[in-house]
Amino acid sequence: MKNKVTLKPLLLIFLVCLSYSTNASEAMLVKAHTAIKNLDAINSTHWSYIHTQHSNYDVVKSEFDPRRPKTQQWKLLLVDRKVPTVEQLTEFDEIWNAEDDIAEVREPVSSMIAKQSLVFSHQQNDIAVFTFIPVVEDMLDQQDKLTGKLRLNLSSGDISEIIISNTEPLTPAGPIELEVFNLALEFVRHGKHMAYHRITMKFSGTAGLAKRLSEQSIEEFSDYFYVGTGANP
Repeated sequence: MKNKVTLKPLLLIFLVCLSYSTNASEAMLVKAHTAIKNLDAINSTHWSYIHTQHSNYDVVKSEFDPRRPKTQQWKLLLVDRKVPTVEQLTEFDEIWNAEDDIAEVREPVSSMIAKQSLVFSHQQNDIAVFTFIPVVEDMLDQQDKLTGKLRLNLSSGDISEIIISNTEPLTPAGPIELEVFNLALEFVRHGKHMAYHRITMKFSGTAGLAKRLSEQSIEEFSDYFYVGTGANP
């Protein structure tokens, strides 16, 4: 008598594994959404900090302190490691301490992630990796050319990095075509609060037929000191 082969046990095993995988993904998504809410609670006006901006042209170091009068909250410290000139101080104040742009206001992190688009991708050691559809101002008509990646530290429950990059050339305005676009946001925890650690933006492409574009800007945030009300850091 020949042995009878049945697929039923294999099918049951498959369904169990599929159910486990689905539940695990849902659990990861819950952790990610909780961590995103913590990032949305970032309030730069509750901190004094040092802001260092590196660009293709110079390195500018400044200090933000919300305890100072509104038109003096930003203070230029160094330009290329040198004491700034009167002209540089004046130009800095006109931009950073302008009446109509006093405080540094950033959109909530969640606004950069299209609704219902966050998907658990895989786990690398203690890091859970997610993908999402980015929402970038001035590129709303080119979402299909952008991809987003989010890294969640499972030990701390904090998001360490969010990266947005292009998969195809972008045409954000007029004759400009960007072959490479990359925006990386890095975060750090200070006590009970999350804060920005580094923001890096890189892009390269062309403007018109001849002019080449290649820019990199790195913003670093350090020396945080909590001056907000309520819970201590």
